[in-house]
Amino acid sequence: MDVIGIYLSRKKRYLSGVPDKQLAERQWQLLNNTFELDSVSMVVPRNEDLNPHARLSHVLAEMSLRPGGIGYFQAKYPLDKATTAMLAPSETVKYKAQKIHRCLKENCDNKLFRFGSYQFMHELHQDGGIFFQSASNYKHSDNLSVKDDELQLQFIHYLSEKEQAEISGAKCFKYTVSSPDFLTLCFTDAINYRMIADWNAEAVVIIHEPDEFYNRLRVCTKQFQSNHTLLKRGSVRYIDPYFDGKTLIESEHLPFCKDYKFQYQQEYRFVICNEKQFSEQERKIYIGSLTDIATLVDLR
Repeated sequence: MDVIGIYLSRKKRYLSGVPDKQLAERQWQLLNNTFELDSVSMVVPRNEDLNPHARLSHVLAEMSLRPGGIGYFQAKYPLDKATTAMLAPSETVKYKAQKIHRCLKENCDNKLFRFGSYQFMHELHQDGGIFFQSASNYKHSDNLSVKDDELQLQFIHYLSEKEQAEISGAKCFKYTVSSPDFLTLCFTDAINYRMIADWNAEAVVIIHEPDEFYNRLRVCTKQFQSNHTLLKRGSVRYIDPYFDGKTLIESEHLPFCKDYKFQYQQEYRFVICNEKQFSEQERKIYIGSLTDIATLVDLR
């Protein structure tokens, strides 16, 4: 059975109610989240999760079934430089990825990475200089790879044509989960082209001993913590609004949940659900040199 046949064999053509622009954005997100870099900085499909491949085939099938087909979407909604970084990276980005791989003496397992300007990555490596960001600030970022409402997660269920006919005037259902503000420090546990391109990375700090880093961070963040707000850590869970609409997400889960479009970032977070506001000066801390548990890679 071909891709379109497989898609139509589902219980319903579940993407039929999705507007063209959102369907095109869905394609871009899937392309970014379906591939990763291997040890020689080549883009390869992820082997551990077949769902993105199936979901991408559903989008392509839906595009083919609509008037104008896939060519219409490619012409009206062309990929921009940011979204094509994974599939068509610049020579500079490829060079930086290869340089990182050469500095890794073993695989990427059980390591954390932080990309950024050389100035701040050098400060992190030498002095343990860290800034805890208020989650509410990300909403105002100029970087589209960062810009997100971290305090809300919206679920959207687009109705199929049949469902729209049954529910007059409704094209989709939406509901939102909200959270109070919190402090966060973000790393990633993977390397890919977009992490380098999105942050225009001049350097990366590789944490080789995440548990020891956490222990030092916990000691130095006591001023933020109370009996009810301890330092927490963990991988971010990415919520796909097309598949996870029935997933129960509580407010307390939100600091470790993000929209599926960011899944390529494979974020690992340190979070403090603060009960009071702290100034920017208070949120900048120094945990001491990390040279014994981390490596600084200059990408300039």
